[in-house]
This record gives sequence, structure tokens and C-alpha cells, in this order.
Amino acid sequence: MTLSSPDASRDAVFREAWAYDLAFAWDIDADLQLAARLAEVAPPARVLVPACGTGRYALGLAERGFVVEASDLEPNMVRFARAHRAHPGVAYRVGDMRDDLGDETVDAAFTFCNSFRYLATGEDASRHLQAVRRRLKPRGVYVMELALHPRPPVPPARNGWQVHHEHCLVTALWTVDRVTAEHAFERATISVQPHDQSEPERFVAEQPQRLWTASSLGAAAHAAGFDDLVLFDRTGQVRAGDVTGRYFARLRAGSTPCN
Repeated sequence: MTLSSPDASRDAVFREAWAYDLAFAWDIDADLQLAARLAEVAPPARVLVPACGTGRYALGLAERGFVVEASDLEPNMVRFARAHRAHPGVAYRVGDMRDDLGDETVDAAFTFCNSFRYLATGEDASRHLQAVRRRLKPRGVYVMELALHPRPPVPPARNGWQVHHEHCLVTALWTVDRVTAEHAFERATISVQPHDQSEPERFVAEQPQRLWTASSLGAAAHAAGFDDLVLFDRTGQVRAGDVTGRYFARLRAGSTPCN
């Protein structure tokens, strides 16, 4: 997951790619299938995946026949992806999702796991949207998966889960202890407990996440050269208004090339 500044990328949850990967080891097939359908592309289309993290989604797209360009700001994430999610159809590189997304035209772009919200300022978000728009073909689609908040969450807000692996139990906890009008200040903790009862390893990151509504996201997308924004729930149904929760947002580029 690409963060919004080089300093932010030094937080342990995102630096320790192996632990992050263990915590997010769930079935992503349904999300990939829906995202590809919403993007209105078919293999072997060329697609862009900024904030690729450890490469689960990039690999999943490549296994479906897409040609994938994937990048992340954190070098450890990219090294992990190259070592564990290698595929002839995907190229991984270190890159800042704000403006370092390459030059060649792509058919579609994707971000997952709320990555867009780690762009903490409006300027950073605008730079990212403009960078994606420059890469997209006319009428190309950018699909992002993110949480929307018409009203700031009321702290303390918590979201946690456990993942059982052959040799360890991984516990992840995301908490929001403070909010402002524009940000939720998030504390992420990943604990890895080996089954042999040796000492657990614990990694923590503290990051601001920018709060978005459907309206504010639509305005930012329009300013960056996207013609429309449509929200879909996880079943693929269209949702209207300033909804709350996790959605797929489909941003469609304008009909003229963007330089």
C-alpha cells in the first residue's frame, strides 16, 4: 500500500511486508472479478495498479490474463511482491502514487484496500487523480475500492480480524482514536503469534486517512479530467447519494487524450 509521503512509509506495518501479507491473506477473487467487470476491460488489456502492496491484486489480475504495471512507494513491499508474486504478466516497481505512474497509455487502473485515502492532502489526491488520468486511454476507467464517510467516524472506531496460518496466528486491529473535519487518525497493529508459543512479533503504524464523501470524490475526479463517478456495493449494485461504508468507485476518463 503506497502511503502519502516517504516519511510515512517507514511505519512498521507497511515496512514489514511479510507481516502485512500474512494479515491480508483472504480470498480476493470476488473483488477482482467485480473490479474487472466494472472497468469494462478484458484480457489482455494493459492495466495500472498503484499502491500494489505485496502484489496480491496485481498477481490476481495477471493470472486472469491482464498485462499489469504495479507500483508501491515502500521498497520492501515491491521486493516482497517480486519474490512471492512474480508472474510474466506483471511488472513491479517502486513509485509514488501521487505522480510517478509511468507514461504509456493503459486501458484501466485499479486501487484496492482503501489505498487512495492514505493520500492525506487534497493536493496529493489531486496529483494522483491527474496522474492516473494521464495514463488512461480516452473513456478509460479507474476503479478504486475505498470507504466513504458522509460524517466523520465517532472514535473510538475499531475494525479487527484474525487469520490462521499453518505456523502462526495473525491478529490485525485498525483503530481510529481521533478525527478532524478532513481526517481520521488511524492506528494499525499487526501481531504475529507463532504456534510454538514463542514471543509474538508486533508491528504498529499511525497514519492519517483522508475522509471522502461521494460528493467530494466526484468533485475531485471531475477537476482531474474524469467525466463521471458511479458507486457500486460489493454485489455490483449501483448506490446513489452520500453513502457510508466500503464501495467500489468507477471513475470514467474524458473522451479526449490528457497530456
